[in-house]
Amino acid sequence: MHVFVDASEKAYACAVYLRTYTNDGNAQCALLAGKAKVAPVKPMSIPRLELRGCVLGTKLAKYVQDQHSVSIAKHFFWTDSTTSLSWIRADPHNYRPFVAHRIGEILDSSSVAEWRWVPSRLNPADEATKWGKGPYFSNNKPIVATTEESRTAVMLHAVTSPVIRYERFSRYERLHRAMGYVLRFLNNVRPDRPKMSGQLQQHELQAAKEAIYKQVQLEVYAEEVLKLMEIESAISDESKTIDKHSSIYQYMPVLDDREVLRQSSRARKAKDLPFDSLYPVLLPKAHPVTLLLIDYYHHIYRHANPETAVNDLISRVNVS
Repeated sequence: MHVFVDASEKAYACAVYLRTYTNDGNAQCALLAGKAKVAPVKPMSIPRLELRGCVLGTKLAKYVQDQHSVSIAKHFFWTDSTTSLSWIRADPHNYRPFVAHRIGEILDSSSVAEWRWVPSRLNPADEATKWGKGPYFSNNKPIVATTEESRTAVMLHAVTSPVIRYERFSRYERLHRAMGYVLRFLNNVRPDRPKMSGQLQQHELQAAKEAIYKQVQLEVYAEEVLKLMEIESAISDESKTIDKHSSIYQYMPVLDDREVLRQSSRARKAKDLPFDSLYPVLLPKAHPVTLLLIDYYHHIYRHANPETAVNDLISRVNVS
């Protein structure tokens, strides 16, 4: 059995041929099946579409073999994509989830040794049914390794320390303003940024609050934050999340566009609530910053009913 696969920006296809020998030794080749699919609406690179064609080819080959009464001695899979061949012949763990998962599907129904290269002009999958007797081709194209879609391996050891020492502050407001002035200094030393002066502006205070949240979260939830960043950067069909043993797994954590860790819940479907209520910030309950924040809400309500302060706090922050 010979299976040919190909892809373009508009579609990917495969064609299955059966090569048999008569009693007098003459070979005959006939088209058994062909299949084509329209490319996804979402733009996708040609190598990825070629890989989808390879998956389609292995699935069609298995279906044909299961439905055919003739015993098939050998399988050959042909593609004109050297990138796909390089992926199939490499370790799937070296590549991003999209490629790795499809390599796994391909190798479930075929082996690496069964995959060959064919020139594009002789690949019948270009037009899945245009060949009647099978193509003539030579297998003389060298396959070289490719770095496309590969994971970048980085060995990094870093020691981080807080931008501001929390224990130096007895009030959240002072910590908030101090962080604001630190961020302003960092902005002003950059030549490509407009210089800021005077009292802190609203956008500076907002950035300072987010910086405090991020610093705390990186101290306590570093593994979860890095995992979510990895998930968002990878293009995958499967939905993933953090480890189930994490202390914040139950809150369905997500990263916002500022990379602040927030809780996701059913309330996110409500359109009339503010963003902080839809996605409360996740903070550890025993952290000094969390204690300063609780004290801050207690003071702005002038030591009123504790439930009032607590309700306002939990509508913005989830103390986990």
